[in-house]
Amino acid sequence: MLKAIFLSIVFLLSISLANAQKRGVNNDPYSMGKGKRPYEMKGRKEPRKPLVTFEDCSRWIIETKKAQVDLLRSEEQPLYRDYNGKLIFTPSAKKCEVTLKYVKPLTSP
Repeated sequence: MLKAIFLSIVFLLSISLANAQKRGVNNDPYSMGKGKRPYEMKGRKEPRKPLVTFEDCSRWIIETKKAQVDLLRSEEQPLYRDYNGKLIFTPSAKKCEVTLKYVKPLTSP
């Protein structure tokens, strides 16, 4: 009986560790400092207003299965904007999944 309870607890813990959901964060503890915009991007303007950006990574939800993933706001490689998203991905199995979702549903203009 005790063995069955122990195995049930281990099974439930493995499920909760295998599937995770969290939000992105707006600070990058691994930052290598502020990067320079590539020379190809200097003076360029975005051709249209983007539907989403990574200016506030806390607006993104990260869902994972069998992986450890962090979404960080970074300024290491700026393109059009000062900030972009930096995804740090560590799989814990050969088959894993990562899904990024925006907090609120997006509508197409």
